[in-house]
Amino acid sequence: MEHKFISGGLSVIQIRGKDRVSWLHGQVSTAIKPMKTLNHHHSSLNTPKGKTISLLHIIKLENEFLLLVPSALADTVFQSLNMYVLSEDVEILLSSKSVTAILDLQFTIKSPAEHIIEATYFGIPALLCISETAPDLDGLQELDKNSFEFLRIKNCYPMPGSEYANQEILTPELGMPSLIAYDKGCYLGQEVFARIRTYGRTNKVLAQMEFENTTPEQLLDQEISVGGHSRGKITSVVSHNLGCLALGYVPTAKKELGAEVICNQIQGKILS
Repeated sequence: MEHKFISGGLSVIQIRGKDRVSWLHGQVSTAIKPMKTLNHHHSSLNTPKGKTISLLHIIKLENEFLLLVPSALADTVFQSLNMYVLSEDVEILLSSKSVTAILDLQFTIKSPAEHIIEATYFGIPALLCISETAPDLDGLQELDKNSFEFLRIKNCYPMPGSEYANQEILTPELGMPSLIAYDKGCYLGQEVFARIRTYGRTNKVLAQMEFENTTPEQLLDQEISVGGHSRGKITSVVSHNLGCLALGYVPTAKKELGAEVICNQIQGKILS
């Protein structure tokens, strides 16, 4: 989707101090020590029991890390990280920097920006512009909420408050294997993830589904059944063509591409 931008959904947390690399490596679910300057990737912050506090986008700069976090969870992430700073030389700051996602990857930003990376914004491919001042977006239109939801759901990206909330969802249940590095050593939630990987699987997992001839109101928060088994409800839904595109939790053992799902007596199928 060209010539669009969206902003306001991500906040920036800065991690500084000489122990920042080893300390952050022990907090999040992905490997930090191998990262090179200007590298970036998605990760997660979890409770010791493996429940998702927040998904993160981690950027390594020369003298600090930038953590891009959903704005609704910025205070929670900030407080959670500070709990684990003991004797380490680590400083955590809630930054005043803003994040603007430009969905036209060929767009040339006319005003100077501190950092521009090609990444994703809630799963949507974008140029992320991180700066103290808003960039010059002349020629772009703001993406409306419904279009944003369609692109996010199409990319099967979990949203706080919808797919994960109140630290109730295990990160493996989000269905994003790249969020977890199983061989990096100890970090918050690592023991739980290792047991799941060694001895079995999660009971449920996030899936993308399509339903025809229906409306979001008929599906949202309704129970999903796959092969007569249910493990969750529709968490996000948006109108698409004559039907709906949705995210929700299904039994892990029953998740297969094209599998039939039933929600509120409406038939659909699993897309991913």
